[in-house]
Amino acid sequence: MTYYTSRRAFLGVVTRFCGLAGWGDRIGLSRGNEREPSQRSLQSVDSRAVPANKGIWTSAEELAELSDSGPLWRNVESAADRPTKPPDLSEQDQKNSVHVLAKALVYARTGEQRYRDQVVLNCLQAIGTEAGRTLALARKLLAYVFAADLVGLPPDEDQEFREWLAAVRH
Repeated sequence: MTYYTSRRAFLGVVTRFCGLAGWGDRIGLSRGNEREPSQRSLQSVDSRAVPANKGIWTSAEELAELSDSGPLWRNVESAADRPTKPPDLSEQDQKNSVHVLAKALVYARTGEQRYRDQVVLNCLQAIGTEAGRTLALARKLLAYVFAADLVGLPPDEDQEFREWLAAVRH
C-alpha cells in the first residue's frame, strides 16, 4: 500500500514555508482550517485515485482556479514585483527564492512573460551558489525547483538545471 499526503495539505505547507501563506489562506489552507495533527497525518490511498498533475507541485490549470484579485493575490504580486538579487543558495536569510517562486506563480496564473524571464534568469544564476551550509540549501532549493517547473525552462537551460540538481542532491 502506498501513502500520500493530501495535495491540499502539501500546498499549505509549501506556501507557509515560502512565506506566501496568505495566498494559501485563500483556498482554505489557513491554520483555522487545518485538521487536528492526528488527522493531518499521512492518508492511505489507492495510487489510481491520486489525480494526475502536470507539474511537480501544481500546474497553471490548478492555479487558474484560484482568485487573482483581493489582498491575498496582491501579496503574491507584491512579492513577485520585488527586485531580486543574484541568487545565493548558501545564504539562508536571503529572500530571493520567495520572490522567484512568487514570480513563477504570477506567470503561471497570468502568462506575463516578464515574470517567466526573471524566473529563468534566477534559476540559471542559482547554479553553483550552493557551497556552504546544507541548511541554507535545504531552505532555498525547493522554491527554485518549483519555479522552474511552473514556468518551463527552455530545453537547453532545463537540461543544465536538471544536471545541476542531480549533482547537488548527491
